[in-house]
Amino acid sequence: MARRKMEIPKYGTTMRGGVMYYRTRIEDADGKRVSLYAKTAEELYEKVKDAEQQIEEARFRRTTPTVAQYCERWLLMQSAHIRV
Repeated sequence: MARRKMEIPKYGTTMRGGVMYYRTRIEDADGKRVSLYAKTAEELYEKVKDAEQQIEEARFRRTTPTVAQYCERWLLMQSAHIRV
């Protein structure tokens, strides 16, 4: 079976220091826009995929507390009812 060709989006270009770079902007986990640069469109595509994966992991960690974080919050809420 034939293998599908990877479709790379059309990225904008910019000149920095006399060198032509491909550029795109994405939103990070904080909602700020971040620019990514690469010399080839394929390289920039890989950078975008890696960055999106890291952003998704950061968003997941924010919404899902660890056991230690949950215990600290629970103890804080129960501190009014617990005597030492």
